[in-house]
Amino acid sequence: KYYASVRAELNKEYEDSVNSTIDDRFWRYVVDNAEFKELPQSEIDNYYNTVIATMENMFYNGGYQQYYQTFDSFAASYMSVASNENWKDVLKADAVESVKQKLSFYYVIRECNYIPNEEEYQALYNEMYDKMLQSYLDYYGVDSSSADYETKKAAAIEAINSEYDEDYWRENIQYEYGMKKIRSHAKVTYK
Repeated sequence: KYYASVRAELNKEYEDSVNSTIDDRFWRYVVDNAEFKELPQSEIDNYYNTVIATMENMFYNGGYQQYYQTFDSFAASYMSVASNENWKDVLKADAVESVKQKLSFYYVIRECNYIPNEEEYQALYNEMYDKMLQSYLDYYGVDSSSADYETKKAAAIEAINSEYDEDYWRENIQYEYGMKKIRSHAKVTYK
């Protein structure tokens, strides 16, 4: 049983590594070869502001103030910027890159008709939601044998529903579905 579990874990790590390599190369190729007439500034601003809000929440509410003297030093560390770079410039470049990838992705899935039908969408939604719920329960150490399991499960469901909206699920489901289709055409070779 131990060897089987180790083999399963190694196979999962291998599959994740291959998928990550395919995804990275695919997006690098698509974005590098795409022509963008205009990028929606609102999307760039939204990405930028969302990351700023996340960093501010972590710094001011997540206890990171005890490790960093200033928000800027925390942000530079969070963004993994080199000492000669400005984290705001790096974040702006990341925002532009993210919007380019998003636009490219939606173009590819529309052109290739890699959009899940209602049944496929619902199956992926259920799978992703269940994984997220289990991850919440695992994080807080809640298992089905505990006396207050149903109460804690209901609280986790409420937290998930308040944090993630329909747009989040739609984007992630379309991404997973589309990338699975795209990966099915990849040929992986080793040198």
